[in-house]
Amino acid sequence: SWGRECLRVVEGMEVAASRLETRRYAALKGATTELRKSEGLAFDPDSKRLYMAISAVGKGMLAGHAQDEGGPDHVQLAANPCGVIYGFDIYRGAEDSEGEVIDSDYVMGRAASVLAGAARDYAGTEHEGNSCDLDGMSNPDNITFVDGAGLLMIAEDTRQHVNNVLWAADLTQAQPLACGAQVPMSAMTRAMSIPPGGEVSGLHWFPDLGGFAYLTATVQKPFSRVEGATEEERRSRAGYFGPFQPVAP
Repeated sequence: SWGRECLRVVEGMEVAASRLETRRYAALKGATTELRKSEGLAFDPDSKRLYMAISAVGKGMLAGHAQDEGGPDHVQLAANPCGVIYGFDIYRGAEDSEGEVIDSDYVMGRAASVLAGAARDYAGTEHEGNSCDLDGMSNPDNITFVDGAGLLMIAEDTRQHVNNVLWAADLTQAQPLACGAQVPMSAMTRAMSIPPGGEVSGLHWFPDLGGFAYLTATVQKPFSRVEGATEEERRSRAGYFGPFQPVAP
């Protein structure tokens, strides 16, 4: 349904509600439910940090937006149509809304933006058709972490870059995680640029396959917005980077 809701849990149905209406139940227990366009997740086992891609910051993530009516308005951020990567510290000892310790080593705690796209007006230039900075990401989607190397691989799914890009972001340049500890654009490296209309997906880091490491990637629907492109040109492609020497633990 859409719009405001006035809800309560039927007595004795708490477990069923938590499984069948997880988001609504979480909101009733005080959880933040205002994130929108959340996409990929990646975990760094060394720093015990979780990374989340937010394709674009807007609507309920803004302060005082109409979608926050009746809710706590936990998230109050400035709009960013090009997207953000957030880092979350993971720890044990967190308490739930009733003061009970959560029995898990993987509870998300303090969060901060570690990488942000930036809007840019290229109208009337050779780069017209792009509306996010070409030296940074736009609308991040799938992400994966390269264990031991400090690299976050970021796949774009955007119409704000003419060519979607697979980025390698060196997160060691934003350590330790802190509010405002942004990864500089100089730490961003293009690993792959794909034809117009395509989307980068299928990211996965395999740290040890037969003694070598590999990164998989897929190019979905290339040339899909290019008039006159052939059926062969529009075929999706799947491939990999590698082999690499495994990173020592």
